[in-house]
Amino acid sequence: MMSLAFAAPVQTIEQYWSAPNVLEWSFHHGDDPAWADPDFDDNDWEVRRLPDTWPDGDNGYGWYRAELRVLPPEGRHVTLGVPFASDALDVYVDGVHVGSRSSPPTMLPSAHKIPVEAFADGRLVVALRLWQRHRNPWVPLSDPAQIYNVFIAHNASTGMVMESTILRRQQDRAMHLFVHGALITAGITYLLFWFRRRREMAYLCFGGWCLAHTVNRAGNQALELGFVSAWSGLDLSLSVLNVFSIFCISCFFVTMLRGWNRVTSVLVPLMVVGMLPQTTRLPGTVALFYLMDLMGFFVLLGVIIGAWKRKVPDVAATTLAGTLIFAVPLAAAAQSFGYASSDAYSLSSAVKTLGWLFPVFALSVVLANRQRRDAQRLQETYRASRRFVPFAFLELLGRKTIRHVERGDNTLLEMTVMFSDIRGFTTLSEKRSVDDNFAFINAYLAEMEPCIHAQGGFINQYLGDGIMALYPTNADAAVASAVAQQAAVRAFSKENEPIEIGIGLNTGPVMLGTIGGAERLDAGVVSDTQNLAARVEGMTKMYSARILLTNHTYDQLEDREAFLLRELDHVVAKGKSEVITLYEVLIADDLDVMRAKLENRYGEGLQAFRRGDMAEALDAFASCERDGAATLMADRCRRYLEDGVPEGWDGIVRLRVK
Repeated sequence: MMSLAFAAPVQTIEQYWSAPNVLEWSFHHGDDPAWADPDFDDNDWEVRRLPDTWPDGDNGYGWYRAELRVLPPEGRHVTLGVPFASDALDVYVDGVHVGSRSSPPTMLPSAHKIPVEAFADGRLVVALRLWQRHRNPWVPLSDPAQIYNVFIAHNASTGMVMESTILRRQQDRAMHLFVHGALITAGITYLLFWFRRRREMAYLCFGGWCLAHTVNRAGNQALELGFVSAWSGLDLSLSVLNVFSIFCISCFFVTMLRGWNRVTSVLVPLMVVGMLPQTTRLPGTVALFYLMDLMGFFVLLGVIIGAWKRKVPDVAATTLAGTLIFAVPLAAAAQSFGYASSDAYSLSSAVKTLGWLFPVFALSVVLANRQRRDAQRLQETYRASRRFVPFAFLELLGRKTIRHVERGDNTLLEMTVMFSDIRGFTTLSEKRSVDDNFAFINAYLAEMEPCIHAQGGFINQYLGDGIMALYPTNADAAVASAVAQQAAVRAFSKENEPIEIGIGLNTGPVMLGTIGGAERLDAGVVSDTQNLAARVEGMTKMYSARILLTNHTYDQLEDREAFLLRELDHVVAKGKSEVITLYEVLIADDLDVMRAKLENRYGEGLQAFRRGDMAEALDAFASCERDGAATLMADRCRRYLEDGVPEGWDGIVRLRVK
């Protein structure tokens, strides 16, 4: 008999219930039936410790051998147990084939009875022939073979160990199902987000990665558990899907970190193209795959550094998620090339199960924050649009938001229209710079706006220093708003250069709608009610009145006495044929002026004027002090006394100016 030489040291087994109890093994790639012979010299083989992995063997075959010193089993049966081996397995004890696992395996633990006669000389030579389960010649594989541990125990101990191992496998499956469900839910959710917002490519990339990664993991587990034959070609599809998932997550990170530039636009596609040869499982493609993965890690690192410098939102959470996701393949690569121990794989396995939830959760938080910021920006844009297009205007058109507005939308409503204007503003503006003028106007309008909104009105248009407002509520609210504006002007004048404004009101049917071309729309009002209100505002200068309203507004008032109204005149505006009655709101005047107007003989003079008795009318108007309207009417009386009262006099003044 030839002298034996083993690469691994001889190990003594004193108890049959400690597991794992066979740690060091001689290992060699390749396949030769002679390696099962207990007298084979394996001194030139390398020594490995379990758990162990090895990639790309000769045609996917590898042998483990160990010489054991054993105690007699005392008549009890002894079993060699293999809790986990990722590939097909043949077990030899002293050259005798004692059991095997099929290809593809079920990944469940296996137990192999050791013949009693093998213990006769107190020495066992155990040989394990491990060969990759996928032997489809068209789909050569590079997945590493894995074997965790081997133990020798009595049958009772073996049963307990096996049951414990099976329980752990079931727990692993439950974890996988939970993780897969979470990833699929996240993937579908963000793909639905993308369908709603096609420009948000981050949603598409993240959703695509979640689904592709989940299908890839589930498919690999189906192969490992033997649910699908390797000859089905599924493994090749999964390899392509894995590359696709890497492409999706890489694009996601670069997009979220705003890292797209000339360099990343070249390196990311190059990384994906460099990974594709690995799907063929040809020699050397695994190293290329891991090299491309390493390049992707450094690309991500550069993008992260740039994002930190630019203070991109959520860069911390994105960095954490990216590190976790890329750490798994890098750990596997380090182990496959001998830069990490087999224990590293157990860590990466934990990360690849429940550990995947951490980056998914982190990225979900990042996307949720992005949605929140987008929603805030949309809300800010919406609020900004309301400053240009009154929301109340849209409500009157029956539109909820500005997005639903179409050109030509219109409605006809009864409402009060108000025009106001600063008297003599042109002269005032000539004394100021452009900046000062805008600052003054904005300060003035800021005081007027609350007075309008407080009474249910809204500003339809700013006309330089003028305002056009609409009151869909009632005429009383419009008059109350005008009185409040006059009070605000008095307060404003105390802190700024003194100004006076005139306000004209008219009530009637108003046509509201959107007008403009295909590219530019405006909220417009088209009606005679609006035109007449503008004319009445111009008449406030003529009659030296703060607030004038027409008989149309007067007729709609419910509490006329609250505003101390007085009738001023019957007029026909220039370019119009309708006779209107003008009313002045005296409550807007200063207290002493208001009292003087209430106590003077204006009403007496107005009646005489309409009868054509200009002398009596002049006497009454001339007696009114601090009354601009009376002064105007007195001048008219003098002119008619000089020129004569027109034939057919009806007491109506037909204006020739606006």
